[in-house]
Amino acid sequence: MVGRMVNDDKIGGVILSCTELPLAFNGLQLPVETLDAMEIHIQKLVKMIECK
Repeated sequence: MVGRMVNDDKIGGVILSCTELPLAFNGLQLPVETLDAMEIHIQKLVKMIECK
């Protein structure tokens, strides 16, 4: 599906916005960058805590 979207829709990345999607895509090499929304949120929270 991602390969089709890269070819047909010219996407540049995929946002893994459900908590299960990073697990489903774990170990797969995709032709575009993937962004794990949960990981991004966790990193931001950790930075906020460290600044206090």
